[in-house]
Amino acid sequence: MVRRYIGSASTGSALVSMPTGTGKSGAIAVLTRCFDDVRNALVMAPWRALRRQLAEDVAARFWKIVGVDSAQWPKQVIELFPSTAADEISKRRRTGVVFVGTIQAVQNIYSKHREVYDAIRRRIALVIVDEGHREPALEWAKAVRAFGKPTVLFTATPYRNDFKLFDVDPEHVYAYSHRQAVKERYIRDIKFVERQFGDSTKNFVQSLREFYDGEFQTLKPFSDGEPRVKVRCENNDEVNDVASLLEQEGEKVIAIHERFSGKPKGIHRRNVPKNPRKQEARYWVHQFKLIEGLDDPRFSLLAIYQPLRNARALVQQIGRIVRNPDRKPGQLACVICKPSDRQRSFWDGYREYDRRYGEDEKKGEIAITRRGLFDNILKLHPKYHYVQGNFRKRFQFDLQAAIYLGFRYPKSTSVYKTGADFSMESFEDLVQSEWAENDLDIRLTDYPDGATVVYTYVTYANSPLLLDSFLMEYRLGFTIMHRAGPYLFFYDSEGNFCSEMSKGLTRVPPGQLEKLFAEDTLRVAAISMLNTDLGQHSVRRRTVSARSLSDTAPGLVDHAHFCSTVSGYTYTDRQEIVRRYLGLSRGRITESSAVPLDYHLYIDWLNSLAGLLTERNRTPVTLFERFARFADVPDDPTPVNILFDLDDVENAFETSLKVDSVKEQAQGVEAVVVEETGIRDKKVRALLVLDDVCYGISRKGKSTSGSFSCRANGRRYEVAIRYDEKKKGYLLASPALERAYVNRDAGGGSRENLVGYLNRSQSFRVITRSEGLIYAHGHFYEPRLPLWGNVPSDRFDLLTVFKKVADLSRMSSEKGETCRADGSGWEEGSIFNLIDTLGKGTALYDELRGIDILVCDDLGTEIADFVAVDTVGKRVIFLHAKAVPTPAKRSGTKLQDVCQQATKNLDPLQPFSVTIPPNLERWSLPWALSDVGSVQRRIRMPEGESDPKALWDRIRQVIRDPSTSREVWLVLGQMFSLTEFESQRSKQRPAPEIVQILYLIKSTWSSVSSVGASLRIYCSE
Repeated sequence: MVRRYIGSASTGSALVSMPTGTGKSGAIAVLTRCFDDVRNALVMAPWRALRRQLAEDVAARFWKIVGVDSAQWPKQVIELFPSTAADEISKRRRTGVVFVGTIQAVQNIYSKHREVYDAIRRRIALVIVDEGHREPALEWAKAVRAFGKPTVLFTATPYRNDFKLFDVDPEHVYAYSHRQAVKERYIRDIKFVERQFGDSTKNFVQSLREFYDGEFQTLKPFSDGEPRVKVRCENNDEVNDVASLLEQEGEKVIAIHERFSGKPKGIHRRNVPKNPRKQEARYWVHQFKLIEGLDDPRFSLLAIYQPLRNARALVQQIGRIVRNPDRKPGQLACVICKPSDRQRSFWDGYREYDRRYGEDEKKGEIAITRRGLFDNILKLHPKYHYVQGNFRKRFQFDLQAAIYLGFRYPKSTSVYKTGADFSMESFEDLVQSEWAENDLDIRLTDYPDGATVVYTYVTYANSPLLLDSFLMEYRLGFTIMHRAGPYLFFYDSEGNFCSEMSKGLTRVPPGQLEKLFAEDTLRVAAISMLNTDLGQHSVRRRTVSARSLSDTAPGLVDHAHFCSTVSGYTYTDRQEIVRRYLGLSRGRITESSAVPLDYHLYIDWLNSLAGLLTERNRTPVTLFERFARFADVPDDPTPVNILFDLDDVENAFETSLKVDSVKEQAQGVEAVVVEETGIRDKKVRALLVLDDVCYGISRKGKSTSGSFSCRANGRRYEVAIRYDEKKKGYLLASPALERAYVNRDAGGGSRENLVGYLNRSQSFRVITRSEGLIYAHGHFYEPRLPLWGNVPSDRFDLLTVFKKVADLSRMSSEKGETCRADGSGWEEGSIFNLIDTLGKGTALYDELRGIDILVCDDLGTEIADFVAVDTVGKRVIFLHAKAVPTPAKRSGTKLQDVCQQATKNLDPLQPFSVTIPPNLERWSLPWALSDVGSVQRRIRMPEGESDPKALWDRIRQVIRDPSTSREVWLVLGQMFSLTEFESQRSKQRPAPEIVQILYLIKSTWSSVSSVGASLRIYCSE
């Protein structure tokens, strides 16, 4: 097949599928050394260990095993390195050469040493990629395809879903099935032995040794030398624990993991030994290092302490224990594992797949890829069909048609700012690579203009309802990227996100995004806020909404919050009202639309957004002045405290470690009970639960980096943190935490770990050594509006709730010294008289115009001193009076008293409150105070009303009316001078009493606003 392929004009790659142990290395040796029309060849492997092994096989070892003198095919076998490639090529211009290198090395030469790459390309006639089932990054595949030479992919796992990037030609495929290889005794058959050895390393090691010394001795295959064991663990801690226990039991062990020291130390190794066949170890313990390579037929037992997460990895791992070089009959290799880990189910599925694969070939049936299935399903659709109220034409991939013109585009996008080093072409490569890794099959790439790229792709997934069987589900998707000025707009219909967005791109600062709510804003209706205060008892996140938030009071600590999201209503350039949503921290923009946009309208919308963002004179609404603002990177970004924001993803991450105790299971554990072979095995997976989410950071010396200790599901993890100047963000590092938690919703092989997610999303808040700044979700923030000092007069100001009334400066008493002799009212000059007369003759008169219900609820457990209602103008006012006998420019104590009185009696102002005024029965009685006198009627208006219950029902009707203005008034007599207070408040360092009063007013305003009411404070000038 390969000879026919080399002689053909095919532009695709050839594929050779051979199970591990059936002579794949020998086939590569023959192809590269024995074909007359292949003078020079390049062999590529994914790992350094495989590179060394292949070089040895092609040069001598294979020929020695088969007893053939390879001198009749004199070719030199050279290991290819970027640093020496140029010299090796120049020294061997006249001799046949087989270059053997890793894919990474070839990619390095392709991207950094193009002249060397071109020299290799001119020399070679054939490219061979070993372990071709591995899905390479796009740049790797480009480096291979750029050779323009016949390319043969060798794989031991014949999955029909692979080879997307290598573009396999189906006319040149050879598959040697696993079943056939076992039948012809090239490889051993597999026996699964399932044991309930629990989750402790001690029990596992004990069960493994008992099996090896007992039952395995009757099952072990015939081989030269003592049978060897591969032990698969989940992380380096388990590798160390299992290997150490085996060593303590007197066994010869090698423990291999990437996180071990580079220099061999005792039983520990970072890499596979260069001469593994010469090692004496019986047990080889690892996580991933021994899944590929290490072809030694003495390995005939695989012990799985922690399960492999997908069938492909299991097949590759088992492939390392099946070699039967002497083709002896009755050979078995064994796998010992737990029944609950589904490893046997993975293997049985693979064997059935392999059987069907061979039967389909015998029947002449074409092996159908996922893409092929989708295309065939498309063909089954009628050309026209009535769907969703319309007669529609069947969709199809037409290379000649502009498919992107037929998409429905929602008004949604993410916006980034491009840097000077940004390259659209390079960014396209990054997106294509990641889409390929995520199994997004890009079918078409369109360039409608010089600023836009549209990918049309198909996603393939199994039904999430199925455990072991499959039902393919397909979705059509598109990605659109558009450049407008200094901005890149990005949208993907399936919500996919490119993790490499940071390369040449930065997030648009929130302060700039706020421009999208400017003078053309009708109203801001909802804001989600995150707190910069990381205190243990602080509210971390708040979401507030109202018809118009600008008409509501600020919260007590709004200045310490920053806006995460905001939505509201604004006008378009066509004077249309749209609802706009901004994700300020992530650069998300969404707008409502009566109808979906076509492509041209969507691009117009993006361009209009770019115009708004770049408009210099465009000023955000003053509402944003309440909150913290975006700040530049501080001179000292050293972290001192960190708070994780994991509310949205805690349930998405599960620990790969086992959780045994009842206490740990109570901390977010999802228990899964599995029945197998009559044995109940309780298998638990713990969902991520942090004991706390706020941690202090320690640092050593003058370093700007630090570390902290966190506890998750009862285990402690050390985490390092540093600020990365290039990426403009904080990076976390914790090998143990990386291993412990993975995304439970991600399918397939590699799954994003928790640390990787945090580094990508920056879902945490950091307090820095730079005073007044906090880092959150990729940005630094600082309070935007000071409560004192230089407060801009044209911006939002706390003192807007105050109203000056000159007559109050002469009022020293709330109720007066003596009521009127006839009991008709309170003493003239008192605040009660001012309210009772509706402010007649003062500036308060206009404020109380229209009041037709007035009740004095004073004394006892009152809801207010007075309740005033305008039933026509729809106003309800709770009035609270306070005065001092001697003039005072500011009395914080008295102000606190009246504020507390107002805030504790807010409930009756709520439309759905069922609270009845405790003094209601007294409303029909006189008001009386022993040392002041009495007033005959508490119900001051309307005259003649004597039924308190009926009157309260009327008041409640007005309160419940959505159009009613509900108000709380504080009326202060000669105890508070607004002019004096403004003067003191403007100082950079006001007296502590002033600061206390500011926070008191802000707290009161916030409380009153929380029930939908407005606050007014009437005081002296």
